[in-house]
Amino acid sequence: MTERQEAITSADMWFSRYIRARDRWRSVTSGCKRNLTCSHLFSRRFYATRWDEMNAYCQSAGENEEHDRNPGKLICYFITLHGEDAYKALYLKSRSGVKITTEEIRTIAQYYRKKYEAITQQNHDFFGVL
Repeated sequence: MTERQEAITSADMWFSRYIRARDRWRSVTSGCKRNLTCSHLFSRRFYATRWDEMNAYCQSAGENEEHDRNPGKLICYFITLHGEDAYKALYLKSRSGVKITTEEIRTIAQYYRKKYEAITQQNHDFFGVL
């Protein structure tokens, strides 16, 4: 695995953990609490929005797979939450062709690791357990 691939894997892992914790370990579209993943409104192949919090939500693995064929549920959720203008802006951002360096990806991984640790600590402090 190259240094870049390792950085991407780390950034994806910490981002996914943070998104699932942010959404309180339940699917935003169904409330499901099992087999959860980090679902992207616009594909992860678009690096401009790959680690954008507005582009990612907790969903079950089945819902994530369904999203690939029929993205309607997550699009409706997003538009209800943020509005059509935000959807259009995120779409344009996703297609912007931004180039991200390996060092920037490492920074993203560190950033989301800290955010994940902070949110899980808050939950621990509030509930007394993780």
